[in-house]
Amino acid sequence: MSLYAQYIKQREGYETIEIPEGFVTYRIEGEIVYLRDAYMVPQSRKILVFDLADKVCEIGRSSGCKKMMASVSPIDPNATGNLKVLLHYGMKLHHATQELIFFEKEL
Repeated sequence: MSLYAQYIKQREGYETIEIPEGFVTYRIEGEIVYLRDAYMVPQSRKILVFDLADKVCEIGRSSGCKKMMASVSPIDPNATGNLKVLLHYGMKLHHATQELIFFEKEL
């Protein structure tokens, strides 16, 4: 486990799945698995990001979760691309605040 993964688990309770090309962070919150961060090196983004999201869904299902949620920050320089990825993954708009746009997907 990387130092970042240890830090985020200790500080905020998020688990991390890491592979050489990237990582995702997530947390189980009742019947929801919340996918907070996803990062892939640019040449692997289209191939691997869904594989890691699928692993988070599997973990959520096995923990009794009914939904996956994820969010995008509108001030992120990659916000448009991130929105496209979530929509392509089958997520639907749930709600928005000034800071984040939330999406959900049934598991």
